Amino acid sequence: MMKETTMDSRSVQPLSHQILAEQLNLISQQIKIILVIVFILSSLAIFAFWTVVPHKILVTWFALVNFPSLMRLVLFYAQKKYSIELRLLGVLNIMLAAWSGTAWGVVGYFFPLYGDTAMLQFITVALFGLTSGAVSGLSSFAPTYFVFSIPVMTALAYRHYSIGGDVNISISIFCIIFLIINLAFSLILQKSFLQSIRLRFENTDLVKNLRREKDKAISASEAKSSFLAATSHDLRQPLHAMGFFIESLEKLLTSSRQRHLLQKIERTSNNLRSQLNDLLDISKIDAGIIKPHIIPLSLSDIFNSLQRTYSPMANEKNITFNILSVSWIIKSDAHMIDRVLNNLVSNAIRYTENDGKILLGCRKRGNELKIEIHDTGIGIPSHLTDNIFTEYYQIDNPERDQNKGLGLGLSIVKGMCDLLGYTIEVHSIIGKGTSFYLTVPLSSRLPVLAGDAMQQVSKLSVKTGNIILIDDESDTLDAMSHLIGNWGHMVLSFSAEGEALNYLNQHDFIPDMIITDFRLRERRTGTQAITAINSYLNKDIPAIIITGDTARDRMLQAQESGHVLLHKPILPAKLKAVINHTLLETDLIH
Repeated sequence: MMKETTMDSRSVQPLSHQILAEQLNLISQQIKIILVIVFILSSLAIFAFWTVVPHKILVTWFALVNFPSLMRLVLFYAQKKYSIELRLLGVLNIMLAAWSGTAWGVVGYFFPLYGDTAMLQFITVALFGLTSGAVSGLSSFAPTYFVFSIPVMTALAYRHYSIGGDVNISISIFCIIFLIINLAFSLILQKSFLQSIRLRFENTDLVKNLRREKDKAISASEAKSSFLAATSHDLRQPLHAMGFFIESLEKLLTSSRQRHLLQKIERTSNNLRSQLNDLLDISKIDAGIIKPHIIPLSLSDIFNSLQRTYSPMANEKNITFNILSVSWIIKSDAHMIDRVLNNLVSNAIRYTENDGKILLGCRKRGNELKIEIHDTGIGIPSHLTDNIFTEYYQIDNPERDQNKGLGLGLSIVKGMCDLLGYTIEVHSIIGKGTSFYLTVPLSSRLPVLAGDAMQQVSKLSVKTGNIILIDDESDTLDAMSHLIGNWGHMVLSFSAEGEALNYLNQHDFIPDMIITDFRLRERRTGTQAITAINSYLNKDIPAIIITGDTARDRMLQAQESGHVLLHKPILPAKLKAVINHTLLETDLIH
């Protein structure tokens, strides 16, 4: 029975079938070598017996002894194109092996009748060698070796026994013993082959299962990332608009009670903004779009900024917050080192109880500086210190108190340290406190003041201009348009680039700046809108792209546009500063 076969049909066979197929395959792989060996040995036999054995018998025997090898070759090529039922294939191999063994047994049984003692000795040595050599070639499927070797050695043993004499009878007995030893050795080899084959299949199954589970994990991770990206974008949109409404509302309130309520709303908004920014930072790190800009920075300035920011928070809990005076210059990215140290100090204050102590300092180690943050807080169990850098992991927040964040702070710290090439270590004792150690490289150059360029620009007069604002979210568009207009700018707001182009076509209006959301209607992007407007006006108008996307491909696409990129939700003060800075910078260039 033969039929067309595919790898898929074979892969669904039971393990026993697969093992049998592999056993027979091992024999098939040696077919060509066996064919050559049998042909050479049978040709030597013809040469040796040509003068003593009738030629017709020799020629007939030569054909019979080579026939099984030729048939195996036919099966070998047939198996490449067709699949033969395994049991039938096994039976055919056994039959051909028995045929071959019988043909060689003829040499041991009949040929000595035509010769002398020397011929018998030659035949004995040759058949012993043939039987021994066939063990390795046929033992992957032991039945083939059994049916081959038994006719060969029993025929030779019988011939020696029939001749008689002590020597021949001893040789006859030795033939049987030799046969038994080789049969046992064949079984041992087959067992070894089977174990090897079984282990290989099991390993293959393990690899397949591992790959399957890995694919599931990757799919789950991608689904989680897509969900977080979509959720984050949907949350950023209203929060972005809320920030501008709060800023506008603040100027309309008259009573202290109203302002107090607004402050609570603003605090809640800022808390959510902080959590979304944590998600954004994690997405940026995972997407690989954060590229460190390494410059020499004054550690003293960084420490002073931390002192100003966190001393009030420490005072509220009666925590002694000491920062050692330093004068070192380090190599780092201004934003990233600020993010790392802010996270570490805020965590220290959060997990240090009232009347505790926090110490921030550093030690020089060769060309490096080890920044140390020690606190007398609650401590971290030693078996959990490796987990604290895992995303969304929090040791003591089973109730998921939003004031304790999302558990992303230290994973952001670790991600940024990896990008900067810094090492971060943690040592902690329950009830005693925790120490973080951050190793950073020293610089011999003068420091660059972070934000120095912005400070220089801010000393100039505030610049107002004509601004085109594009956003397909009506609430966001209204909030931004109203607030930017209050800052003294002439704002034209549109929900799509087509509306902006139609307006420009009908009015004599040249914008000084374009502010656009990245994701617009009809699958258009802010980058395309800016390009279309610039192309229509034949100008290169400065632009700001605002995005709420955290998906890797969209963040990369927005970043590669070359325009100023801001991420929702944006603090109104930050947007105001960026607009002013961009307009003034454009004036300076012109």
